[in-house]
Amino acid sequence: MIINCYDENLNLIGVVEEFQNLRFVRHFTQIGDFSITIDGTNKTEIGILASSTFIKLREGECGYITGMREAKTETEYTYTFTGLELKGIASKRIIVPPSGVAVWKISNRSPEYIISRLINDHITNPANTNRQIAGTIATFTESAHTIIYETKYTVLSNEITKIAEANDIGWYANIENGGIVWYITHGVDRTLGQHANEPLLLGFEFDMLQSMNYSINTQPVVNMAYVLGNGEGASRPSALCGDNIKGLDRQELYVDARTQENNALTSYGNETLASYEI
Repeated sequence: MIINCYDENLNLIGVVEEFQNLRFVRHFTQIGDFSITIDGTNKTEIGILASSTFIKLREGECGYITGMREAKTETEYTYTFTGLELKGIASKRIIVPPSGVAVWKISNRSPEYIISRLINDHITNPANTNRQIAGTIATFTESAHTIIYETKYTVLSNEITKIAEANDIGWYANIENGGIVWYITHGVDRTLGQHANEPLLLGFEFDMLQSMNYSINTQPVVNMAYVLGNGEGASRPSALCGDNIKGLDRQELYVDARTQENNALTSYGNETLASYEI
């Protein structure tokens, strides 16, 4: 695999082909990351990456470099470059309301449109040109669902992620023709239970996994509560929920129910316990 390397103006400055390890994680709604480890004696490849701001592996797999680490031991000498998916540049911006307006708000529009406006207003075409990171937004499909969205002075990437996760929307940025293009997408169902699309099977037998770990927590979740109502000291009314559970299976919790009526302590305790069920 070739790693294409670009400067801050997206000019190609070189390619890296020799590396010890490459890990690139893409995420549908959140922001993935990457790391590239190179032999410390390979000054040419190190020099290219050290001078780079952006990288591209292939279409849709682009990132920007955020750090470099040099490591030396008696037996090994390496440089590791780390960074985020290219869309991670959205973490460099906060959502600023328009001049003279208290909040940034859009009502009754699709979540896809709102994401596009967030990117447009705070990255590609902001009112304050000092905030601009040149780029364009690709054509996208809007869903029929509409929402009301408002916020102010929150981290842009966090807000886009919230909207994307709540509405099953993907987003990413790609380096194309010397510029950044932003994409707002929808996923394809590739599970075994459907027949419209070719399923995607992951496993060692398909040479698609490098490692796998499985763990289980054998300890119980919270299942017993001491509920104390309004009052002081020993005079506080109380209720026990789940008191029939014994020994190591019993995981106790204190519930402060000062705001509840005395006859509602048990139901309030049970509702609290239910919130811990996993």
